Amino acid sequence: FPEEAPMARPQDFTSYVNLSEFFIDLLNSWNDPRLPVFATQVEQEDGTKTYVGLPSGYLTLPAITASLPNQSMAKAPMDLTLMSYAEVEFIKAELFQKGILPGGATEAETAYKKGVQASVEQWNATLPADYFDNPQARYDGSLERIMNQKFVALYFCDYQQWFEYNRTGYPVLPVGEGIQISHNQMPRRFKYPAAVQRTNMANYQEAKKNMGGDEFSIKLIWQK
Repeated sequence: FPEEAPMARPQDFTSYVNLSEFFIDLLNSWNDPRLPVFATQVEQEDGTKTYVGLPSGYLTLPAITASLPNQSMAKAPMDLTLMSYAEVEFIKAELFQKGILPGGATEAETAYKKGVQASVEQWNATLPADYFDNPQARYDGSLERIMNQKFVALYFCDYQQWFEYNRTGYPVLPVGEGIQISHNQMPRRFKYPAAVQRTNMANYQEAKKNMGGDEFSIKLIWQK
């Protein structure tokens, strides 16, 4: 369908979809200029407008109006990046933080700052001069801080952040009362499509045997 947007139709991008409380609160805690790019505002009872996230994994739908994804992001022309400069800098920051590359905390912080700035500029926003004065946004030497920023930098970049979460465990995503932890864990992989199961049954069964099953919870080789 060459005349359709590559990710979704604009109306599908925002239908029955709200941004999460975790995502909104994270960006708010950084006073981040990307928030108005990603999200719509919600009008409060006093007439003011703000950003509101919907709690993840709720047992009962909260009686609140939450922010929607910004529909303009799904309208042509779209900016879709498979591997951004920001992602490269966050990869370097992680390697410095872990001591895999020489340079230690100093180089890790430099790469971290470059990654944040690149992500902000990717969305045609401006990084405030005092952004890293904020204790919630400055580099604190932890992998979690790097991955939280990478989580936001990978917004709109296919499934990459899902892979990063499976690889590192970050960000630490909230688990609401409506989620049974023992059964509803974050998927580790996709299941084989039904068409593959039907048309290539012998090899499917062999692959299934080698992996220990064909479930969302089965870990791939690199996850072990």
